[in-house]
Amino acid sequence: MFAYKDVNGTGSVPCTAQTFGSDPTPGFAKQCFCDDIDARDTEQNEADLKYWQGLAEAKRAEEAAKAAELQRQEEIREAAEKAERLAQQKLEEEKRLAEEAEAVAKAEAAERARLKAE
Repeated sequence: MFAYKDVNGTGSVPCTAQTFGSDPTPGFAKQCFCDDIDARDTEQNEADLKYWQGLAEAKRAEEAAKAAELQRQEEIREAAEKAERLAQQKLEEEKRLAEEAEAVAKAEAAERARLKAE
């Protein structure tokens, strides 16, 4: 597998994935050489480079989709936690109101009993 980069006679180019637009073989060591006799098959090399760039783009898209799914799952978890907190708060409020209503009813009953005793 070879990838070529025309440097227009500058004589040098960084040997990086950015230079070539993608990493043609992720996870494998690479070397760069200057081809001073133009021994390349331009059409095949361009096809190879497009293929590897396509794979790199597909990998980026897959990683973006995974990140989006993780984000969606986190949002669902947070929403479920919020719903649970709100439900708990509602139960606590209902309990407090029931206790207040019971206390008021007891006070009213005591007042009625006091008035009746008088």
